[in-house]
Amino acid sequence: MESINHLIALNSRVSDALASLQAGEITPQEVGERIDDLAQAFAVYASQQQPLSHPTTPDELAEEAAEGAEFDPMPEPSPRAVPPAAPVVESDAGAAAYAAAARPDIRRRLTINDKFRYRRELFAGSDSAMADALAAVAALPSAGDADHFITEELGFNTDSEAEKDFRDMVADYYKSLNRQ
Repeated sequence: MESINHLIALNSRVSDALASLQAGEITPQEVGERIDDLAQAFAVYASQQQPLSHPTTPDELAEEAAEGAEFDPMPEPSPRAVPPAAPVVESDAGAAAYAAAARPDIRRRLTINDKFRYRRELFAGSDSAMADALAAVAALPSAGDADHFITEELGFNTDSEAEKDFRDMVADYYKSLNRQ
């Protein structure tokens, strides 16, 4: 129940931030920062929660059935098991994934007007399609790969102003990564 109350409180704080934005009390960037802070707070909170324990292997299920255990819809949490450490394997793919994870969020480069414009003109109004495309572009190792993805996968190969601006934003993003 405590976790539900925590979620409700976080949702309320997001709603308050959006209401403040509509009232003109704060900027869209401040809303984004508040939501990022809340997401981070929830991630920390969620990582501290104990997983529920239940039988998962056939032997555990058989043992429980043999004992005549009744179904318990809310089993008691058990201490977290620490998985064994995975062997360290160096690879280009692993290094690229680590580098992509350490990058700044490409969405921060978009103004609120850019977000609405690109979503409307390039992604047929789909917020999820735009978010997926931005995540895919940001995960690529180079500006050249990103440009190829934009042309081949997203199909942006016309001379529309929105496509040109989107490409320029992505190119600027990769230039900023090289300066860090």
